Amino acid sequence: MEQCPDILFLSPVFPTAFSILDGALTLLNTDTTFRALGIIRAILGHDSLNPSPNIAVPPKFPLYAEAIGTTVQKEGPTLINNLFLGLMDHFAPEMMSGVITTVRILTQIWTASMQQWVPTVLKQLPVSPALEPAKAQFLVDFEA
Repeated sequence: MEQCPDILFLSPVFPTAFSILDGALTLLNTDTTFRALGIIRAILGHDSLNPSPNIAVPPKFPLYAEAIGTTVQKEGPTLINNLFLGLMDHFAPEMMSGVITTVRILTQIWTASMQQWVPTVLKQLPVSPALEPAKAQFLVDFEA
């Protein structure tokens, strides 16, 4: 991603690769989920999506941003679902900060989409009756 972004972002298999990374978040192997989350976070935080005004923008940055944006729009609801399910079910505690960072990036860049995805995903999450108030409060806090 750092050395040869054309190979990743401009490849026709990029959406499939992202989908596979997203699917890896559902695995019960901590090493796999931790690495998948790290790669997803790096993709979502790529400089092409939020270029620094102080540096000259490489000519292919708009192409990278378009590829990432198109893929995130398609995979976003599944990604949010997998992140939330992982937090509730099987992510190791040390993954919490990575999930928070990932959700923060998504919220900053894809604000309108996240306002649609998060409530939809939260309504579908299976939680015990004891956790329903916490789920409702999270939704209120998120929408504020």
